[in-house]
Amino acid sequence: MNEARVIASATIYGNQGVVADGNGCLAYLISHNFAYVGTGKDVENDDYLINQENEVVTTNNAKVHFVSQDQDGDFRVGENFIVDLGRGTTSINITDSDLGEHKSSDDDLLKSLSIKPDDPYVLNYLGYGWLERGYKIQDAIRMLDKAYNQKKNDPFIIDSVGWGYYLIGDYTNAENFLRKAIQLMPKDPIVNDHYGDILWKLNRKIQARYYWESALNSEDTENIIKENISKKLLVGLDEI
Repeated sequence: MNEARVIASATIYGNQGVVADGNGCLAYLISHNFAYVGTGKDVENDDYLINQENEVVTTNNAKVHFVSQDQDGDFRVGENFIVDLGRGTTSINITDSDLGEHKSSDDDLLKSLSIKPDDPYVLNYLGYGWLERGYKIQDAIRMLDKAYNQKKNDPFIIDSVGWGYYLIGDYTNAENFLRKAIQLMPKDPIVNDHYGDILWKLNRKIQARYYWESALNSEDTENIIKENISKKLLVGLDEI
């Protein structure tokens, strides 16, 4: 088995970014920057030549796990978590087969933080991931607060902090953060869904339904989230 672990690296220009080939070939890229991959020898920073599919190429059962940013600042954790700044959306795709990899992913993210402890995007991804798993909630909130102190206008980080406060029952603080997140990113389905939950807990139920419906009607909303929202609209959050 061939394994590589790389932290704080970059791939700029060229036809392909990271290439892994062969059964047993395994790579971890933490805090990796991709910029203008697919442009070949062209160094004019032409967005039309970029081919994101060539950033990570795997063949013959090879695997590459990565946490990256690209030339536009979009943040990705493999194909599971993608922050698209241009569209102002996030997407999450976690399957049952991914669950067993949490510890390995956590270890790599913590290793990245040991080298670059203030990286707000790694702090946000790790912290939010812990919130979603109900794991070390207070530690997750501390990480997210640290990220927020560096990026106070990042709507994704603001949403994460607010969601942390929601999970510990501090709905007033949660609403303060989610209100700001929804102002910065009004079309994001996850932010709308979170804000609806918080408003419901504050007994602002008409407003809650408005934001749930906004998330439900978004073309960017994952099916599993739509199913959950449909239930909330039918019977209310407290019955879910």
